[in-house]
Amino acid sequence: MRYLFNLSLVLLIFLFSHVAFGQSAPAANPPIYIAFLWHMHQPIYWPYESVVQTDANGRFPFSVTDIHNQRLGPYNSWPKNAVQKGINANMPHFGAQVSFSGSLVENLNALEANGNGNFSNWKSHWNSIKNQNTSLGHPRMDMVGFGYFHPLMGLINYTDIRKQIQRHKQIFSTNFPGAYSKGIFPPENAFAERMIPALVDEGLNWVLIDNVHFDRAAKGYPFNTGGNIYEPNKADVLNSDPNDWIQLQNIWAPTKISAAWGHRPHFVEYVDPNTGQKYRMIAVPASRYLGNEDGRGGFGALSYEAVMSQFEPYNTDPRHPILIVLHHDGDNYGGGTDSYYGSNFQNFVNWLAANPSRFVCTTIEDYLQMFPPDANSVIHVEPGSWSGADNGDPEFKKWLGDPGGDGYSPDINSWGVLTAAQNFVHTAEQVDPNSQNTQSAWKYLLVSESSDYWYWDGSLGGIWDSNPTRGANQAVSFASQVIANATDNTPPTIFIPQREPYNPGGTEWNQQMPSDFKVWTYAYDVSGLSSVKLYYRKDLDGVNSTASTDNEIYAGGPEVGEWVSVEMTGTSKISMTNPAPTVKAKEYSATVAGFSNKLIDYYVEATDSRGNVARTPIQHVWVGAHSGGGGGNNGFVIDGNLDEGAVSVAQNNGTNLYLGWKEGKLYLATESAQNKGKDVFIVISDSLRPPKAAMWAKSGMVSEWSLFLGNESTNNWSGWFDASSSPANAAGSVVEGLLDVQAEFGRVPGKLYIAVLHYSTPDGGVLENQVPAGNGNGNLEPDEFYEFDFSLTGVKDLPLSSELPGSYGLAQNFPNPFNPSTKIQYSVQEEGKVSLVVYDLLGRVAATLVDGYKPAGTYEVNFDASALSGGVYFYSVSVNGFRETKKMILNK
Repeated sequence: MRYLFNLSLVLLIFLFSHVAFGQSAPAANPPIYIAFLWHMHQPIYWPYESVVQTDANGRFPFSVTDIHNQRLGPYNSWPKNAVQKGINANMPHFGAQVSFSGSLVENLNALEANGNGNFSNWKSHWNSIKNQNTSLGHPRMDMVGFGYFHPLMGLINYTDIRKQIQRHKQIFSTNFPGAYSKGIFPPENAFAERMIPALVDEGLNWVLIDNVHFDRAAKGYPFNTGGNIYEPNKADVLNSDPNDWIQLQNIWAPTKISAAWGHRPHFVEYVDPNTGQKYRMIAVPASRYLGNEDGRGGFGALSYEAVMSQFEPYNTDPRHPILIVLHHDGDNYGGGTDSYYGSNFQNFVNWLAANPSRFVCTTIEDYLQMFPPDANSVIHVEPGSWSGADNGDPEFKKWLGDPGGDGYSPDINSWGVLTAAQNFVHTAEQVDPNSQNTQSAWKYLLVSESSDYWYWDGSLGGIWDSNPTRGANQAVSFASQVIANATDNTPPTIFIPQREPYNPGGTEWNQQMPSDFKVWTYAYDVSGLSSVKLYYRKDLDGVNSTASTDNEIYAGGPEVGEWVSVEMTGTSKISMTNPAPTVKAKEYSATVAGFSNKLIDYYVEATDSRGNVARTPIQHVWVGAHSGGGGGNNGFVIDGNLDEGAVSVAQNNGTNLYLGWKEGKLYLATESAQNKGKDVFIVISDSLRPPKAAMWAKSGMVSEWSLFLGNESTNNWSGWFDASSSPANAAGSVVEGLLDVQAEFGRVPGKLYIAVLHYSTPDGGVLENQVPAGNGNGNLEPDEFYEFDFSLTGVKDLPLSSELPGSYGLAQNFPNPFNPSTKIQYSVQEEGKVSLVVYDLLGRVAATLVDGYKPAGTYEVNFDASALSGGVYFYSVSVNGFRETKKMILNK
């Protein structure tokens, strides 16, 4: 018995020692940490006037002062009071981050000086709370770094980023004494890794980044268009699959997210392409969907318990616990209300107090001190902003919008103006940085970079669109006085190059893009340009390895090929601003063609007349399968004969509407006027609009169109009308047209509305037939169009190879199971009529994918089953007596 007792004691000691030293007993998960970023901003509404002057001059049809008065609480005591609730509850790490633009400080000071009692002594609240510290000695309210005028830093250069931050530091040192923050919330939460050197050189250690750009840069990211961003380019997908994708419930979250990896800080870095020097800082993820929801009203609007508890099973690393940063405007919508900072925030504090082992509110500085990221945890993040403007588009499209139907983009125009103005100011800085004229030039240039001026484009008669030019003209005026008769040692200024399409050879919004792509930019120098060249090279192994910097430096290395240079063509583009710009850069472009499934590096180099040279950062793009480029007709032949790949999508009274869709080009055809003895029209609209008088003086009404293809019965003449682009057309046995949808509409609309109309020939001729069939009242009503959603399957029936198959065959679809689309391949040994049909379990036809003659070859059809219910389906091919059937599963 004593032996058993001693043995039991030994076992207990053994077990205790293992528990004590953490060798085998399961440890409880750490708490999830929660942090806030409240964004406060107002712009300089008219560069350069104070808000008091702007109202006195009647610049806007509303009171600028009143906009500030409506935000009295957020700009004064509400944020302080919210943080104080956590302090009063004795929470050691409790606090918040706030981004406060320099222009807002300037505006509030102007209102205070003008006697506006709403902002009397407004800074005292901020200084009171920022001077209280957490248990680790960091400010309870971290007033983080920012760009003074709220610039879109991802689209401006190194020098201007630093100037914006330096100006912000200056106004903060006067108004909010104390150490400047070590972190930054970039305006619009817009980030690109090329910003890192400027941020690091300004002494910043960490940057907040919307974590959708973590997720989209990871392998295995479950993309879907519900996230309102098109597909990431493969060149950005460099991070390992975190394998922690979850679909959040009880919150608007249309895409799956990375639960843990995407909610932990990591290092990001940028390699100087000249020297190979690495610049590194910490990327703090801001939680996209939770930040959005919190901005609707805080605790209650976002169900903290129901949503955040979904992260707990993934929060298993005590050295790097999950950090959920709730980032949103602190002065707008639900996130700027009394209830957000008051009762709802008190409920948040009460919830924390009831769950201290599960959730902790922290400042970011406290979190990083307690849980620094591993030194070798370096990741890549995709460029882009937060959700509030352009959903985080990697091209920053809210501030770089595509041209409209008239070929003009106010956004792009402003960058052309600023590129020229920047060179004037940079040259003045080189000639005499201490000149008062140089300082004034900087003031007007930097205010011209306010992102608000792009955000509100198209409104108020173009006031916002003209503000960049308004400020740039004054910057040029001051800089010109400094650089006159001085030696120009400043290199040209080049706008960060853009490309079109963004995913060459890949897909955007599930639509195939051509593999050839255009690179365009603006370039300018006060001494004139002698050359602007595009340089590109291919990666030799298809991978931008994190183990080397060959792709990141101009000098290259064994993993990349030699640079190829192409002269870029410069074009002067008109401006539609009031005032007109004093100077504007030319737009330069060149095409990269002929690559297939290759990783391409590229940059632009400009040389001025004095031999000064500038180079842009090296950018990377994955080019998918070669498709012959975007300059041709993408396989369609416009010769008056029906294209073999066209599909009849609607019929009525012996007349067909034929469509084809390939690589952004829409093919349209119908039986010609000569064939029918009637005037024939193919009408296209990007939206449903009220009817207006019919075209060509015909009788009746036609729902308003975007453009139409007309075909005259007397001579079979055809032509496009009201087109913004230059679509092709021809008439023979059919009248046919080919439309570049992106060029025509400046985007790919969600749907196009298409109809065929037949009128008797004379003026006043009546509507005699239409496709689809109408109600017979002689008008084309808005509900009588064929709705084309770019997902027709038969249109995408493409030959895969020029090699002739040795037998007939039907391959298993891939992927399988699938949702919502899959690919089906079949082989035709000899020319014949092919039928490829999908059946449900009861043998009913669910879809006819192919019904027509095909020459010998192997073909692939993309079957989009979005309109079908989930379940088991069969697909069957028959041709020349051969028949084969296979099973597939639609997993909805």
